[in-house]
Amino acid sequence: MPSSRIIEAVANSLARVAIAVPMVERALLFGTRRPRLRKHLRLGAIALGYTRVLGRRELRIAHLNGYQYYVNVGESLGIESYFFGSSGALAITRSLIRPGDVCVDAGANAGPYTFLCASIVGPQGNVIAFEPNPEFSSLIAKSVRLNAYDGFVRIREHALDSVTGLKKRFYVSTNPMNTGTSSLVNHGWYISEEQTIEVQTLAFDDFARDAGIGHFRLVKIDVERAEDAVIDGALNTIAEGRVDFFIIELFMGARAQILLERAGYRAFLISEGKRLVPVTDVEQGRFGDYLFVRPGLEIPSS
Repeated sequence: MPSSRIIEAVANSLARVAIAVPMVERALLFGTRRPRLRKHLRLGAIALGYTRVLGRRELRIAHLNGYQYYVNVGESLGIESYFFGSSGALAITRSLIRPGDVCVDAGANAGPYTFLCASIVGPQGNVIAFEPNPEFSSLIAKSVRLNAYDGFVRIREHALDSVTGLKKRFYVSTNPMNTGTSSLVNHGWYISEEQTIEVQTLAFDDFARDAGIGHFRLVKIDVERAEDAVIDGALNTIAEGRVDFFIIELFMGARAQILLERAGYRAFLISEGKRLVPVTDVEQGRFGDYLFVRPGLEIPSS
């Protein structure tokens, strides 16, 4: 058996022990949060073994910098937060928002952006998490109570879309190790016509009007190829200059990008955490996270 296969088999066996014995898992958690121990003892391989051996949803509370939230350690996103202390939210986010700001997390999943933003904006601000999958919206609700964020974090189970009031099929990821591929769009990655739920759509413009929110500091959109429709439903809000920053996962040249640039937003690829690359220097079709900056607004220094 090749050495890599042996290492993985051993890691899987130790992961099973850690899952079954809380004291062992606590020791693993202690070690994985310390880079030297993690490297020399290969503890990261054991932690990642959870995703290979669990095959089910297994909740833990991930403790991050000043906040905590429930994660599923049966998938990689949960492992990153629980064992390695990384929420997965882009590092630049901290430099964009301030206490008292209003932020939107579209495609919230378990809430890595929701709770990072909430920890910064505080009770004087607001965070609205859009998550149409009830499995995750209920998980976010548990984390809201865990942090005592009830007064300023709101959860909407609607799917943001180009129009309000439609009932649409929402494709739920078939891969328990990657629930982040769920979408209104059948994009082909861990998606099946047999695994869907029905959700209600809501246009961002209608949401902003009905909520009486005049200004948004940050709108993060990660909705697995449905980003164009979200921007289509936000054109009035965008034209009125009511959103300072968008962070959107998309392909370079997508319609969402074109619409925002027509409205005067400057666009950058977010590379290596905080480095911003003007889209004029990015090849067409490049997939990644992009920052869009409202006309006349400077990017805060980190």
